[in-house]
Amino acid sequence: MNGFIYSDFRTTALAHFRLLSSLCELANDTLNNAKNSFLSNKLLSTKIISYEDFINQIQVAIELFQLNAHSTFIQTLRLTSATISANALITIYSTSWKFVVNEVLEGAILPTQPMTYNHENGTCSCGISSDCSQPASIYENNTEIMFIPGIRVNQLLNVFMINSVLIY
Repeated sequence: MNGFIYSDFRTTALAHFRLLSSLCELANDTLNNAKNSFLSNKLLSTKIISYEDFINQIQVAIELFQLNAHSTFIQTLRLTSATISANALITIYSTSWKFVVNEVLEGAILPTQPMTYNHENGTCSCGISSDCSQPASIYENNTEIMFIPGIRVNQLLNVFMINSVLIY
């Protein structure tokens, strides 16, 4: 594919924003489940507690609710990512692995090659790490013409969301 740049954000932008919509639904479901669990808990005490102690216990419960809801959401994304990465699945956008086609022959085996991303700390191979990513950019004639701040392109769309500012 001459001229096709896998890391050009335009190739995966639609999928990323559809995923963002799905993640919003997942976040709502996660929060609703956590809220229902939170509301089913009761504060019981064998003695009368002061108003200050009551407020402190409620604040601790709310902080735990927030922490647990966030952790549950992120763990779900990371589990999905790890499963896809561990099985070396090729995404439809070839953002994790790509086929290397030198010659098309009937019945031929198509070798694959892991994608490599230019990370701030060097390069990262999707064959080694499921957290490979690089800042999103738009290219023209194999030259970066625009950097997109706050968005990262990587092998798995959900890792993109975890590592981007859009999810926070």
